[in-house]
Amino acid sequence: MSELHLSKLDVNLQSLNPYTFSKTRCIVNLHISDDTKNRDPSTTNGSYSNSQLLSNGEHVCYHFSQDYCVLSIYPVTDAITGKTVVVHLPHETFNDHHTFTMAEEDGCVVMDLILKTGLFLTLRFSLEYIFSRNADLNNSWYSLSKPYDFTVRLPDYLYKVNKTLSVVYLNDGGLLGLQKTQNPGTDDYDLHPVLFNDNSYFQSFTKFFTHNDGGRENVVSSISYGDYHLLTLTENCKLRIWDLRTNSVTTQLNLITDPQDKHRKYESIGPYFSLLDSILIIFLPFGNGAFRSFQLSINNSGGLTLTPKGQLIQTNLSTASIWSLVDMKLTRPFDLNLETSYLQLVVLWKSNTSIKLQLLNFETETLDRYNWIEASNKSLPDILDNDILGDNFEQSLLDLKAHYTPAIYEEAQKILSANGILFVPNQQNNDEYLSNLESILKDLKKHHDEPSSLTLYNGEVVMVNTLYLYNHFVYKINFKLESVYYNLTSDSEAIQDELFTYLQVVNGFVSTLSSETLQRTSRRLYGLVTGELQEDMSLKDKFTAIFKDCLESQFQVSNLKKLYDRLTSLDIMTLLKTFIENHLQNSLLTSTLIDSMSFDNFSSVALLESVYQCVLIENKFIVDTLLIFALMDFNYSMFEDQLNYLLKTHYNQSLWLQLYRLDKSLLISEIFVATSKYGYGPKISSYADLSAATKRIVAYIAEAPLLENPFLIAPYNKWIIHPKNNNTVRNPSFFLDTIHAQFYVRENTVHQFMLGLSYYRCGRYEEAYSYLSKAETAAIKPQQLPLCMQLLTKAANHPWQNIISDLDTEPRAANYYYNLSKLFSNVMSYSYALQSIKKSIALSQEHPPSPEFRILQLTQFMDTLIIFDEFEEVLDVLTLEQETLGRDVRTSYYERLISDQQLRDRFITTLFRLCSTNREKLYLTLDDFLIIDSLLQSQLDVRMWDTYKRLFCYRILNHHEREAAEVLYEYIGRGNDIHVKGKCYWMIINVLASLSPQDQWIINSSNRGQIIYLADIRKDLQALIA
Repeated sequence: MSELHLSKLDVNLQSLNPYTFSKTRCIVNLHISDDTKNRDPSTTNGSYSNSQLLSNGEHVCYHFSQDYCVLSIYPVTDAITGKTVVVHLPHETFNDHHTFTMAEEDGCVVMDLILKTGLFLTLRFSLEYIFSRNADLNNSWYSLSKPYDFTVRLPDYLYKVNKTLSVVYLNDGGLLGLQKTQNPGTDDYDLHPVLFNDNSYFQSFTKFFTHNDGGRENVVSSISYGDYHLLTLTENCKLRIWDLRTNSVTTQLNLITDPQDKHRKYESIGPYFSLLDSILIIFLPFGNGAFRSFQLSINNSGGLTLTPKGQLIQTNLSTASIWSLVDMKLTRPFDLNLETSYLQLVVLWKSNTSIKLQLLNFETETLDRYNWIEASNKSLPDILDNDILGDNFEQSLLDLKAHYTPAIYEEAQKILSANGILFVPNQQNNDEYLSNLESILKDLKKHHDEPSSLTLYNGEVVMVNTLYLYNHFVYKINFKLESVYYNLTSDSEAIQDELFTYLQVVNGFVSTLSSETLQRTSRRLYGLVTGELQEDMSLKDKFTAIFKDCLESQFQVSNLKKLYDRLTSLDIMTLLKTFIENHLQNSLLTSTLIDSMSFDNFSSVALLESVYQCVLIENKFIVDTLLIFALMDFNYSMFEDQLNYLLKTHYNQSLWLQLYRLDKSLLISEIFVATSKYGYGPKISSYADLSAATKRIVAYIAEAPLLENPFLIAPYNKWIIHPKNNNTVRNPSFFLDTIHAQFYVRENTVHQFMLGLSYYRCGRYEEAYSYLSKAETAAIKPQQLPLCMQLLTKAANHPWQNIISDLDTEPRAANYYYNLSKLFSNVMSYSYALQSIKKSIALSQEHPPSPEFRILQLTQFMDTLIIFDEFEEVLDVLTLEQETLGRDVRTSYYERLISDQQLRDRFITTLFRLCSTNREKLYLTLDDFLIIDSLLQSQLDVRMWDTYKRLFCYRILNHHEREAAEVLYEYIGRGNDIHVKGKCYWMIINVLASLSPQDQWIINSSNRGQIIYLADIRKDLQALIA
């Protein structure tokens, strides 16, 4: 197996879109005919796509869909918020994309198309219109003409030579030029047919009467050289050179030199020419495919001369599959650390849904020596996709969402929904749902990744355009560890060294373990950093604990013995230092990278995927190495520095990888803010840029501090502190369960505080209280918190403002628990609110607070007690804290308790019970008695006897008998119920009779303070009865 020098990165330009895929694209639909306005708007599944570099340094991609009836154009640098122009053609193109050309002319993108009806359509969009969302469309953005009757001689292929001349290759083998001429004094132009000097039209008649064994003369590929020369390749493998000054053939060369190939022909039109400077490479349909090289030169008479170079080169493709050429590009050699390289031909193949990229490396200028360079044609996530589904449903769902783009994920869900397969939380059949979802996602991705064309982005980076809108992939040059990973099963001597041998040996053993075992071991390893095991345990004991928890009985002893035998011959200490110092510790943080001043969609996604691959591979080898230390007995003190470095790096990388799965948009934003001048990351224009930027970010990840890790704090800010922002609603439980609960540092007070608030945000108040109620948490100072939390002190509307603002306010602990109580009250978690305020009040006993704060404590305490109907305690506070709680405060509480219909009866019952059981002295102070008495009086209603009875009982219980009798007499004077009046007389008589004779009177307040004696009451009763 050959060494793999390049690897595939999935670069879907929508993968950083934080919103719903279908709602965020700035789409401009343009219609030439009203008949197309009812057309299905779907444009994602395509028929062909390609991209082109423009004079402003930007790439624009065009994409045909719906059987070549819809053409979409978008800038590669911004497919999320940038403009996508969708042109709905009145008719499909004549011969797919072969009768379409695109070129830049005078600051405009100009596209020519021959439609099925024979009309010639020209589209013209200014660069400003394409790249600016606010630019207006020119009224003359399209023109239709009929320069030639293409229904007589059918067009096969349209080729644009320059801005004034296009050539149409006809179905009968002929050539037709279309010359553009400007109309004087206007911007309009006409197209005039120009006949080429060939006899194809007449030959088409003779074909009916003669037998021609030479094959068809139809042109299948074309390219221009200089200003006056056009090269064409015919179906029957004839190469012709046309002089555009005379429109005639100057040279014809039959490329079939072997009689065995005389029946070989091209099956379709395709990109069979590739030209770089004066070197021309031609793909030939011989065997599994072959390549012929030529040197082009202009002779003394101005003619074009072809000089063969090198030999006919056969492909090395397997005959087990039928491969077809997708595209090819000749380029200067990439920096692959090859011994010799002069030119390289990038060749892209496909076989059904499989793809294959190769480099044909010409070692010398003579092109006679060459070798094939291979690439990995599956992205690393695709290679690892068999390990996505695990026991944890939430994690599995997160992994699927991370691996597949938003568009594919939405499409898969629609398919499942249409078939009645739905996700229902907490259902037993969710594993089946995941399995079906994964199966559909894999199938969709294969179709979405079907290649359409090849682009050298900025003239260097290999970019493949696929048939799916916004979907591309890039081939990157592998770093050393990436090369090791992709070649672990290779026997290539080019990459053999001791480190490779070590990693290959370790991988051989690790590959025998199940993915569940490796995932569990990985989690326990970064758990050593977060403090899941006791800090006072030795490193050896910690690794022993991991062995017992994760690895014991999970492998065959014979495999371990084989591993031990292989490792004994290696210097582990030296290899470990080499591994860390040469491959993990990047010092290349300064480079010639140019930072972008605006969002660059392509660079951002390509860089993120490059970093993702690099971190995945580094982390795999780190885990493999640490796992060996859990399996075997070492002198851990000798390796302590290296092991601690590996553990810390594993923690940082695992956290970063988990955030990648959760929120790519946030992740790349955080990285770019930290590592670039303008916060938009570097501009990726070459492989050197991609390599340098990747190393810079990977180093930033490894060196991130443990306690203030940006990859924990940044998502905490977005998912927990501000889960609703800019029309985005995030589910904080996703962040809590998949990141925060796993990666917080156990014994760090700030981390515990943040975790407690995460649980609070997610409505899991029991866990929240367990973290937030710790005494150490109350001692935190605001300056210890991350900046995003410190800023909450100025966020007036945020529910956490007070608890964070008051962390520095004395008495700190009492203040903290008071605010904690308020937090739990705000979400109606009153049990924890009550526990918190009790702690606050208890702490105030040691250090008496200010009167103002004491009032806040007591009012919060009473508010919470009222929720639980703890009216006795409420009354205790109101009666015992009279010095603190002024009359206005107490009045407001008594009024609330007496006026609220849901509280009144239970409160009155409690009040009356307390008043009746205190026989030695009155329960209420005089002031409280008068407050309540006044409130009860304000509720008197002659239509409601109970209001009078309530006040009567209240006064009796508080030994105000005469006033009690007076309220009954008031009812007698105002009420209408004879029966109740009679009861009132008897009750008044009983009350007055219990008094001494000289006190047996009441005052009639309704009659100017008239004194009514007991005898008068009895007389009135007799009158009532009579």
